[in-house]
Formats: sequence, structure tokens, C-alpha cells
Amino acid sequence: MSGPKVVRVVTREERIEICEGLLARLDAAIRALKADATRLDDSEGEELARSTVRRDALLELVRTDNFDQAEAQIRQEIGFISSKRSEAIERAASAAAVARRQLNSQRHAATTLIKELERRAPEAHAELAAGLRQIASQSKATITAESVLAKAMLALSRAAPAAHLSEEHQALARSLQATPDPGIGGTGWQSLAAQDKRIVDLQHRLAQIDVLKSSEATVAFSQRLDALELEADGPVRNMKLDALVIEIAAAVDGLRRLSGLVEAAQAALAEIEVLGPLTELSSLHKALEAAIADPDEMRLTKVTADATQAVGLARAARAAMARREAILAGLATLGYQVNDNMATAWVDEGRVVLRRADADTHGLEIASAPNAQRLQVRAVAFSSGLAATANLAAETAWCGDFSRLQEHLRQDAGDLAIERALPVGAVPLKVVQAPTAAQERAAAARSLKANQIR
Repeated sequence: MSGPKVVRVVTREERIEICEGLLARLDAAIRALKADATRLDDSEGEELARSTVRRDALLELVRTDNFDQAEAQIRQEIGFISSKRSEAIERAASAAAVARRQLNSQRHAATTLIKELERRAPEAHAELAAGLRQIASQSKATITAESVLAKAMLALSRAAPAAHLSEEHQALARSLQATPDPGIGGTGWQSLAAQDKRIVDLQHRLAQIDVLKSSEATVAFSQRLDALELEADGPVRNMKLDALVIEIAAAVDGLRRLSGLVEAAQAALAEIEVLGPLTELSSLHKALEAAIADPDEMRLTKVTADATQAVGLARAARAAMARREAILAGLATLGYQVNDNMATAWVDEGRVVLRRADADTHGLEIASAPNAQRLQVRAVAFSSGLAATANLAAETAWCGDFSRLQEHLRQDAGDLAIERALPVGAVPLKVVQAPTAAQERAAAARSLKANQIR
């Protein structure tokens, strides 16, 4: 048995609202995955986004009041969906990088072959040279280009005796002879497009920008890279390549950061929507929508932080009300006298005093901060002249009531946990006014305040 206690209160309503907020965040993550998977034509991501099996299982945990398990698993699922979205983006970037490298190889090989054909037999291969010029200016790698390049390599190998060919071209000619039909795609020309590792890395990073933003965003970078590939190797070219690597890496990092901020803003927006129409959140709802539609790092950071704080305050206010109502309802079932104004008086004064219908000399005081997350509860006396034995009996009786109150909350999937307690009789019973007088004084004060405002 114990006397005055500090207890922590958690209600079923509070746990449900937390889970609903997490589910809203999960739904936002799924929508983002679906949008990206559809945009990038990623079948794996689309299939995962369409599936409702995992979410249904999480919802069932909430419905059956398995809140600890539900919270943990929903958070894990949000992380899982987010990682799958990143994987879909990386798959698309890798595919785009391969396409970029293939295009670059075809264009570079075409440029090299044009020079060689024009040097060796400019008139004999005019039609082939025209095809190579078209490849050199193309914007997408094609199978047809591979065939033209193979034909050009074969023509080059026949344009002069092997003795007049460089060792590299002789090796390429031999590789082409292993594929007698250029229509099926000889690949010897690819050796003409051997690339600096930095260029390969840049192609991949440019592909990431394509996927994260748009191909238009890479035009200037691509033009600079194309020009550098045609420059003679040397210190100046190396310096320009290193500078381009740094610039493009910074651009990719910025886009990834912006994507993460948009994802966080979408999650905050989803939480606002699940809370329902609240006046204090309506302006933030509009601000989030505007920031998501036209993303800017500083703007997204601020509005998301403001929204997260506002959602936290709104949820805390609801949770505090649910805690007060749960405690008062539980005490009412135990025979304590509870009226409609008590919750309001508790908020206004930070405390409330109740008594049982069968006890005129003693009662119960509950005090708390506005969030009502932690309560100080203690038996109290309504007169200073009561016998010590009567006070001790009242404190002992309250201990029994407290155990029953704990059980009542647990049956409704709540919790009332003791964080600190003094033994029965450790301190003298606090003397307070009887509830009726205190309530009348509080009501009069509220009425006076209302009149002053008017």
C-alpha cells in the first residue's frame, strides 16, 4: 500500500491516435512509392505499392489493441517502403546510366569512324558516312546504330591492307570477322569508346539527376561532358573533369536532400489530414501543399517543422483531454462523485477534488500539468480536526480504489503506472475544501472572467 503517488496515464484513444498518425505516414510513403514506380515504369515497385496485405495486417494489430506491436511494425514498414522507393529510383538510374553510356559510346565511335573513313576513302563510303553523322548527333542509342557502326568498322578494315592499319584497328577488324553479318551487331566499334572511369561515374550521376528531376536538368552538364570527351588528354582536361565531378555530385546530393524533404512534408501533410478539420492546422495544410508543389529546401524545412510541431500540440491536447476523461470516468465507476464541469475545472485550476458518495470527511485530489500525462494523486481531508486513525483509514481505502482504477483502465487498453509513491501515513493528509465549495468558487471565477472579456 502507498500514499501520495505520481502516476503516468496512457489511454486507448491516445494509442489509437498515435497509430493512426503512423498509418497516415505509411500511406504517404506508399503513395510516393507508387508515383515513382509508375513514373519510372518499375514493375516491382508498382506491385508492392498495390499490395494491401502488409497494411491490412498492421491495421488488424491496431483493431485488436496490440498497440506496442503495431507501432513498432508500422515504423518498420515505413522504413521498408522508403528503402524500396530508393531501390526503384536506383534501378531506374542504373538503367538510365547504361543507356547514357551506350549512347555516348555510339556517338563517340561514330565520330572516330567518320574521320577514319574520310581519311581513307571519302568518296567510296559517302552513304555510310552520312549514317555515322546521324549517329554522332542522335539523342538515344539504337540497335540500328550498332549495325551501322559494325558496317563502318568492316568497311574501314577493307579500305586498306592490314599492313596500313594500326595494331588497334587490326585487332578490331579481326573481332568483326568473327561476326560476318553486321546486321546482327558487331561490337568491335565499342573499343573506340573506352572511357575514363570519371566519365563512367559522371554518366551514372547524370542518370540519377534524370531520374530525380528531369533530363532537361542535365543538358548543360551533358554538353560540358561531351566537350571534355573530345579534348586531348592532359592536365587541363583532368582539372575540368574533376571540377565537373564535384559540381554534378553536389547537384545529385541536393536533389536527394530535396526529395527527402518532400517525403517528410508529405508525411506531415498526411498526419494533418488524419487529425481532421482543425482551424489551427488549416493554414499549415495549405502551406505544405504549396511547398510540395514547388519544392525549395529552406521553405520545405520550415513548413515541415512548423507542421510537425503543430501536429504534436494538437495531438497532445487531444491526449490530455482523453486522459482526464478516462480518469474521471474510471473514478465515477468506483463511486466518486463526478460532474460535467470537473474536466474544465481541472484544466483551469490544474487540479480537481472528488469525494465518494459515502464519505463526507475525506476525498481525492488529482493535480497535473496541462498535458495530464503525469498525475499527482492523493487522499485528502476536508477538515483539520479529524482523527489520525480516520485519515489513515481513508488513505488505505484510496489504495484499494487505485488498484481498481488501474484495472478499469487496463480493461479499456489503457495504463496507469506508478512512477513514484510514498508509504501510507508517511506524510500528514493534506487538508482541502470540500468539492462543492471549491467548485462553486471556480465557477464564480470563470463567470467573472467571462464578464470581463465581454
